Amino acid sequence: METDIKKSNLPPSGGEWEPVSVSFGAVTVQVARPPESVRRANIEAGQAALQRGKSALVKPGVKLTRQKGIPLYFGCEDRPGWMVRELDGKKTVGRFMSGRFVAEKRATPTKKPSAKN
Repeated sequence: METDIKKSNLPPSGGEWEPVSVSFGAVTVQVARPPESVRRANIEAGQAALQRGKSALVKPGVKLTRQKGIPLYFGCEDRPGWMVRELDGKKTVGRFMSGRFVAEKRATPTKKPSAKN
């Protein structure tokens, strides 16, 4: 597939590319700002690529293969900030602390005496 995108690693001899400084924290990088024609061509190329991939992007969900011994994590719907770990059919609520999943410590439920009639 051929596209007519204007590409260049060096500024054209006509001096169309103007220098600009970009700062990221304490680092400043001087780059050449491309002319409007190159910028527009890149925008059009990006939009065309998005149209080609649109069908894959709008399809909801992802397929996750569940394997024994491999946990799946997802957000707990009714408890913001908490996660649910599903491992081998067992679900555990917890949080990530220092990069590790820590299960919620639940108080031991008290057993109520059964009522006999």
